[in-house]
Amino acid sequence: MELRNPRTGSDPIDVRSPPAARTAVEVLAEAALVVPHAVVLVARLMTDPRVPFRTRAFAALVGCYVMSPIDLLPDSLPAVGHLDDVLLASLAVDALLGGVDDDVVESAWGGSEDALDLFRSFVGWNADLVRSMVRIRRAP
Repeated sequence: MELRNPRTGSDPIDVRSPPAARTAVEVLAEAALVVPHAVVLVARLMTDPRVPFRTRAFAALVGCYVMSPIDLLPDSLPAVGHLDDVLLASLAVDALLGGVDDDVVESAWGGSEDALDLFRSFVGWNADLVRSMVRIRRAP
């Protein structure tokens, strides 16, 4: 339904209701779909020559650490064993995402725009947490 703007008399006013809020199940389903897209995104960025070599090398070293059986926090510790891996991986992925223009990331992303926003938020939050713990400044 369109109404005319009372001030101008010509511009239409959109009176549609906003979309209904998504349920928790819908949000979790979308979050689960982010994982395969994130793996593909990282693989594409690691092979993209537009990503600086130092950034790709840092991400590769973090990948080696994550796959290594030697950890700062042993993986056998319940609840915290994989925490160092997740936080360092987030720092590396944040460096990959921040090392290139947004259009490069968007062209490498295979999912929805909302899913990319969710992924960026998660990675950024974790990377900020790591930086605050060890006082690392984000590159400008």
